[in-house]
Amino acid sequence: MDKLKAIRLSRGLSQWAVAKLVGKSQATVQVWEAGYREPSAEDMEALAHALGVELMDLADTA
Repeated sequence: MDKLKAIRLSRGLSQWAVAKLVGKSQATVQVWEAGYREPSAEDMEALAHALGVELMDLADTA
């Protein structure tokens, strides 16, 4: 999820900080950002809320 990483970095947040905001581990955020797994719909909503963006802002589009 390239957009997740870009938004996180633009907000000056570490993977650890995002993980704490959404109740997940830093390793989970790392896996999402690396593209090994996609967050669930519930996790996407939590990420959008925590980062102050719309769900569509997190969606990677080809």
